[in-house]
Amino acid sequence: MTHPAFTVDDAIHGQLVLNPNQLKVNGDLVTGTATLEAGTKHEKVFFYYVLESESEQRAFLQLHEVVRVSVEGTIEEIEHARNKGNFDAKNYYQSLGVLHALKVERMNSSMKPVKGFWSFVEHLRSQLLQVVRSQKDSRIKQYTGALLLADRTGFSEEEWEQYKQLGLLHLLAISGLHISLMVACIERLCWRSGITREKTRGLLVLFVVLYGFVIGWNISGTRAIGMVVLAALSKPFIRKRGSIQMDCLLWMAIASILVWPGILLNVAFQLSYGLTAIIIFLSKWQRAVLPRIRANVWVPIGMSLIALPLLCQYFFYWNALSILLTALFSLLFEMLLFPLLTAYLFAVLISFNPLIELLTTFGEFILSGVSRTLTFCQQLSFTKFTLGIWDKWEVVLFLTILIVVGILFEQRKMTIKKGVLSILAILALLIEVPYHWGTELVMLDVGQGDSILLLAPGWNQATLIDTGGLSDFKQKEAWRHRNKKDQGITTVVPALQAEGLSELSQVMLSHGDEDHVGNLKTIAKHLAIRQLIIGKGMEKISLMQEMKKKYPKIQWRLVLAGDEWKWNETKWEVLWPKGLSHAENEDSILALVTVMKQTILLTGDASEKVEEAVVKDNPNLQFSILKAGHHGSRTSSGEALLKLVQPRLAFISCGKHNHYGHPSPETLARLKANGAIIFRTDQDGQIRLRLTMEKLEVTTMLTKRKKELKQ
Repeated sequence: MTHPAFTVDDAIHGQLVLNPNQLKVNGDLVTGTATLEAGTKHEKVFFYYVLESESEQRAFLQLHEVVRVSVEGTIEEIEHARNKGNFDAKNYYQSLGVLHALKVERMNSSMKPVKGFWSFVEHLRSQLLQVVRSQKDSRIKQYTGALLLADRTGFSEEEWEQYKQLGLLHLLAISGLHISLMVACIERLCWRSGITREKTRGLLVLFVVLYGFVIGWNISGTRAIGMVVLAALSKPFIRKRGSIQMDCLLWMAIASILVWPGILLNVAFQLSYGLTAIIIFLSKWQRAVLPRIRANVWVPIGMSLIALPLLCQYFFYWNALSILLTALFSLLFEMLLFPLLTAYLFAVLISFNPLIELLTTFGEFILSGVSRTLTFCQQLSFTKFTLGIWDKWEVVLFLTILIVVGILFEQRKMTIKKGVLSILAILALLIEVPYHWGTELVMLDVGQGDSILLLAPGWNQATLIDTGGLSDFKQKEAWRHRNKKDQGITTVVPALQAEGLSELSQVMLSHGDEDHVGNLKTIAKHLAIRQLIIGKGMEKISLMQEMKKKYPKIQWRLVLAGDEWKWNETKWEVLWPKGLSHAENEDSILALVTVMKQTILLTGDASEKVEEAVVKDNPNLQFSILKAGHHGSRTSSGEALLKLVQPRLAFISCGKHNHYGHPSPETLARLKANGAIIFRTDQDGQIRLRLTMEKLEVTTMLTKRKKELKQ
């Protein structure tokens, strides 16, 4: 591992070497990876910089060569994922050799070009990408960039999500299938032209190496290119070709790890090398053991089975259609899309407009048909099985069963009885994986918002209290507007699916603020909701009217103070609001949840005034766990409530470096003075409380804190 040249909080006065192909301009924000030079020190960093003017934005948008620019800033730590199932930025950037982030506070407007071979290559690649990006918006342009040039800029997020949900993302993003097709085409062309095998191998090596520069030597492309080069160079010395592919893959994996061991953390590396190894193994095994079954039938089935735990680690679910769609899409890509995209790229490079128009029209017809087919398949919810992230023992048991099955086939000892038992064992394990065995309260880290998940034993036995959501602060100037990702997609839905959830028994919305209900529509789109619980009167707001119209099967519970009900051995009691809710902070639902001999008070954004009214109405109020009101605001979690109850634990949901100053020092002091152990999402990330009859156990995602309390 490379040792970092800088440490967190270092004040930097140095230079950044910027590669235009590794930059992203989003409104007034520029991000990317670059080499930071300060004195004799240098290190690859992730940087971010808020642009000061529109002219500065244009300079970055028009940048097509490697440049060096003077900067001032501060070194920051890159964080791990703040929630289970969320993107782990630290692991990702570490896998790329990036160990720190740089917050650029000032940047010199003067950019000096960097000379050298690599700079020249990156300049050519940038120009090539710009030529393609400048074409009329169309699906064929998007697919050409994503599949042939490893450039997803402009690719529809909606279609990318379709490929993900249908289990095709690994095929689209990391398979290297197009490189295999390119090599096959060149080989045929050379042989038909009378070129000798030796010269053909030389041309292949030259072509794939040049193509590596075109795609920026991404992980999957490098793997595929390296295998081609090693196979071509070793053919004169190897007579038996049976194991050459696996040998080449192993040598490429070893070389990659030796160059940068951190690459093992990269998802693309794991999937590209892992799935390729599975395909090679299955192809060889099928020829030896199941020769009567066609490889294009068996390999997708076998790959889907063996790779299931790995795919669930990052995508959380399996779509049964992925077996059929993988085979069909591979065939479609080989027979139609690859020639079409290659012809389009060639036409763009030679600026042959009539051919570009023709291919664009034909490509739109074909690819829109593909999109409609994917949309139809995506809507078939009965083919999608959300399994969540597997426990280690489940992975070991699953692979053990598959190994035993493989050995039985190989030794010709597989019988109908053993086959049925094997299938039943696999099905039993797949049914067990999403089963939740205990009772847990999980406070998700949704920044400056609220979202709490209560998990009970069983399948899909879960209640979500508030959904989180990002408030939309409009920029003063149009050029500063940033395209923000849906927090529901990036944070909440993955966190729920990682737990093995495909539906929610209850969703309770404390009140109508965006940071409490903003992700509701996104969640409803990806997970079924059985019942929606809101304060009586809140059903009149536009969001609730839209939900009623779009999801008529959802049951509604409109609550007021005094309402009680039971759900999965959990008792719910509403303490507030007493009157009709107008969805404001003061109308927040205050609810007591009793589970495993513990009582939890949920407070929404209720103020100290509401707390005092609740205390007055409930002088014998008791609870052991407090969800601090209004993100730890000074005007919540007041003395009247805390002195009466003195909770053992206090959970605070607030955003890191939020501009409200939450949680307030006064609130923290009150909680500590009354004996509460405090956990807060801005520092700890996701907070998980496990409840048993003997003890309470609190663990945190980011800080790895652990606290045990006896019942």
